[in-house]
Amino acid sequence: MKKMPTLFHREFQDHHVIRISQEVTPGLEWVLAGEGIATEKIDGACCAIIDGVFYKRYDAKKDKRGNMKQPPEGAIPCDDPDPVTGHWPHWVKVEEKNPADRWLLEALYDAQSRDDKLQNATYEAIGPHFQSNPYALTQDTLVRHGTIEIELPDRSYDGIREYLRTHAIEGIVFWKDGAPQCKIKRKDFGFKWPCILEIKEKYGQLRWYDTGGADEITEKYLKISERICVECGKPATRQSTHWICPYCDDCGPIHEKYVPIKGENDG
Repeated sequence: MKKMPTLFHREFQDHHVIRISQEVTPGLEWVLAGEGIATEKIDGACCAIIDGVFYKRYDAKKDKRGNMKQPPEGAIPCDDPDPVTGHWPHWVKVEEKNPADRWLLEALYDAQSRDDKLQNATYEAIGPHFQSNPYALTQDTLVRHGTIEIELPDRSYDGIREYLRTHAIEGIVFWKDGAPQCKIKRKDFGFKWPCILEIKEKYGQLRWYDTGGADEITEKYLKISERICVECGKPATRQSTHWICPYCDDCGPIHEKYVPIKGENDG
């Protein structure tokens, strides 16, 4: 899997993005013209199934003297060395006997439990043991790249920027001719990637705690959660007063006291 170019031109300082412009990377004008498919960029560990064999991404790096370190035996190069960082990406076989591969294998087994004929393709391993678990999953698993399509009616610079500002995703990958062609991350625009710290119920509401960047989204669903029965998911009509929770007329402890839930337009 080759390193994808970024949709818009970026300026770097000490290997960090300091500015992004509205200048489209040459050859990617088709994205703004509405061609291709927009998909969610998943934040995890890149891996692949090649000829039925499970591989993980490995970046060969330079040593302190500036010499490229030798990749592991059997590593398959998947791109040229990066001109900025010098990293050289490879595919390395995931091994049952390697303790470092434990969680990748757990992710594979979970995915196979739902689909025992996983296709040759690239995947992202996500879950409790990958990238601080930004999706708050309880089980490691695999997601095939390019399978989560998103509606992006405005493909302009401002439209893409606004979409990333208001949606809790790491970024967007644009596909064409059956392959990923370019990407754009929320971080490119200076937006934090909202790593989820905790999700729970408190005072009858959904509470979502993250590192920032999705306040508008969480506020929306907090309000929605106040009017959904915590037991059956139907519209809630009343709220318990001891342990505050919303319930419909058919659910809730018998011994509890309840007060009606006011309508959205009630004072």
